[in-house]
Amino acid sequence: MASGGRQALVSKGTAPTPAPSPAPAKGHPAAKAAALPAAGLLPAQAQNDHPAAPPPHTTGASPQRATVTSSGTGQSSYLSVQTSVNSTNVYWSQSNLTVTSIKKLSALKVVVHIAQTGGVANTGVSTSLGDKATVHAAKASDGGADYVVTLNAGITLDPGTFYFQFGYNHAKGTRDTGHDLWAVATTATGSGGSESRQGRY
Repeated sequence: MASGGRQALVSKGTAPTPAPSPAPAKGHPAAKAAALPAAGLLPAQAQNDHPAAPPPHTTGASPQRATVTSSGTGQSSYLSVQTSVNSTNVYWSQSNLTVTSIKKLSALKVVVHIAQTGGVANTGVSTSLGDKATVHAAKASDGGADYVVTLNAGITLDPGTFYFQFGYNHAKGTRDTGHDLWAVATTATGSGGSESRQGRY
């Protein structure tokens, strides 16, 4: 299922100018995407880390095919996730993910897989978490792009909304996002339990 964002994908005739990649930050060891319940995402070998950027400006969020997992006795859900896709030209897109928690978080991991649909190549990652998180990007087993964003150990996030942006080049035209996967896993502080979400763009 393809997502909308900035009036969906751009119309034909837009100048084919790929968006520039954010400047790489210092490298980090690889993180294992297998810790999340998103089937098919392989451990990411660090290729490009990128600094934080402002929250994404999107015009809509996608309907989601999502799986919800929670733990904790008598607890109501504290976690919600929205996704969208922006395209500034016919050769480049950005998959966005927004995480909202009404509880303090002691752990947060976001995993995104962008399927190879022709010409897919990572151009950068940004998050509103800034230096509170470690970002990894790697070439996926299918030739697409895998991304992992992990809250650093010892960091606690107050209740709020957190933004993640994953940019990539692709073959000219409207790209099918139906095989793009995302997963979010969180742990709340104290006895708040843990919750995860996963789905497709």
